[in-house]
Amino acid sequence: MRINESPDFADSPTKPDLRLTDTGNKGLFERLGKKGKNIASGVFARANDPLKKYDLLAGLLIGFNEDRTKIEEKKAIRSETEVFNLNGQIETEQTLAKLMQQEIESLKAMGVPTGELESNLKESEQKIRDLSRKKDLQQTNCEARTNKMSELANYKADAADMAIECYQKAIKDLEIEQDALLTQKKGIEIRIEKMKISHEIRTQELDEYSKQKAQLKVNMLVNGINEYEIKTNSNILYLTKLIADGNQQMRMDMSDLTITKEEIIAQIIKIDKQIAEYRDKAIDYGRNKEIKPISITLPERYPQKSPADETQIEIHHD
Repeated sequence: MRINESPDFADSPTKPDLRLTDTGNKGLFERLGKKGKNIASGVFARANDPLKKYDLLAGLLIGFNEDRTKIEEKKAIRSETEVFNLNGQIETEQTLAKLMQQEIESLKAMGVPTGELESNLKESEQKIRDLSRKKDLQQTNCEARTNKMSELANYKADAADMAIECYQKAIKDLEIEQDALLTQKKGIEIRIEKMKISHEIRTQELDEYSKQKAQLKVNMLVNGINEYEIKTNSNILYLTKLIADGNQQMRMDMSDLTITKEEIIAQIIKIDKQIAEYRDKAIDYGRNKEIKPISITLPERYPQKSPADETQIEIHHD
């Protein structure tokens, strides 16, 4: 099997034949790196149960994307912190530039030279531009990290959906099997009830044979026949065998049905346990989908200023 192919389990009618190329799952293998693909291929090669294969693959995909998300989160947090630090420096520098602008205007009104102060103002404006560029770069990087985290969350959700679909299909198949067993059980119970009625009739017949046997023995004793002759009498032997065989047959018939019923009940209990396990698995994968990336908050970007606007320095609060 090539790495980018999904395994085919069409020969397993009782197991889900879900392929990674199905709608919504296409490309899951491709989202793994080379190492992840090799691990996934090994998982499929070792596992015998098709459902187990997909469970292992989903776990691998979810774990892989969670690890990548943690890396992106750490980088995004660093960028977020840097953006706010730069934003604070820009606001501080803007405040100083505004004060210098006001001082220049005041000195000019009084006819005082302002060359040095204007030079300082230009340096401040240049620093604001440099800091703004750094902030924009960090903010762009942080936004890219945030988008990547959302993408990874979607990949993880796809993997969880794949596993949930597998387990839901397996549950449905087991429920169909369980319904068939319940129908069989009901049929066996009906047969048992009918057999009880027939056994009551048969028991009455055997009781009559027992009475005939007892009466025959009394008659033989009255006629002076000894115990040995009575015991070995063909009629007595026939009735004894008839009664014994009848009771044994009733016990065997009832035992066979009872054992069959118990076996069916055991299968139903086993399937019920398996359904519960599969349902728990599906619910757990659903919980994985609910885990969202951290929330990153960024300030608004400062508007770009043209050189003509540089004498109008404003304070921006984000």
